[in-house]
Amino acid sequence: MSAGAKDTHGVPLGSPVTIRFSTGDSLAPGRIRGVVRGKTLPTKGVPICAYPESLGLLPDFANAPPSYATETDTSAAYALTGLPLGRGFTIHAVYDLNRNGAFDSLTDAAASYPTVIRLTPERPVADSINLVAVDPHAPATLTGKITSPDSTARFRVEARADSDTTFVRFVERMGPGDYLLRVPPGRYRLRAVRMRGAAGAPARETRRDGVLDARAEEQYEHIDFRLEGTAPVPAPVPEPPPEPEE
Repeated sequence: MSAGAKDTHGVPLGSPVTIRFSTGDSLAPGRIRGVVRGKTLPTKGVPICAYPESLGLLPDFANAPPSYATETDTSAAYALTGLPLGRGFTIHAVYDLNRNGAFDSLTDAAASYPTVIRLTPERPVADSINLVAVDPHAPATLTGKITSPDSTARFRVEARADSDTTFVRFVERMGPGDYLLRVPPGRYRLRAVRMRGAAGAPARETRRDGVLDARAEEQYEHIDFRLEGTAPVPAPVPEPPPEPEE
């Protein structure tokens, strides 16, 4: 029973309740316990699924039902109980982000434990099987400082996609100082530009070497730029006129 189930007064259960039964004289003694941690995704009331290791470390969540399931309680902890010994399981927190009752790899997310958990008579309980949930669609955060002697200029920090140079994210500020830029997950080339001044001062730029591989929910700090004696922004090259038709 889900921890979100409410009584007639609207009070939620708080912790999930699992009822196990057996056709034998006792229940299987295996247990797997842990917590779910996350920055942006919820950690309470999250479905936790155990799949047989035969399906691999990343089973087909959309089509393969789990062998065992529970959900996290109000402290983000979970416990899978009544598990058979001598078998291997993979453990996953599964997020139905679009709330359509099914798993869609394009819109939903899963947090998986990186190795198979094998329960044995010598080790019937596996503790601290903790899962880290990351929203694959969440932005990465870039922070740093712009340094320049020109305290009245307007500055722009740009992140341009390495594979599609028409995709750009940027942030602007007046004068040098700190900046914060959020970008979707991807690979980017970075630059800072001192914008052209009202008095005709030419725009200037400085670029970061290499490509930044920005990952969801990650924070990249100390991406600093110094704009002093840097190269002017190159003017766009005009296209040649079309050849006259014969």
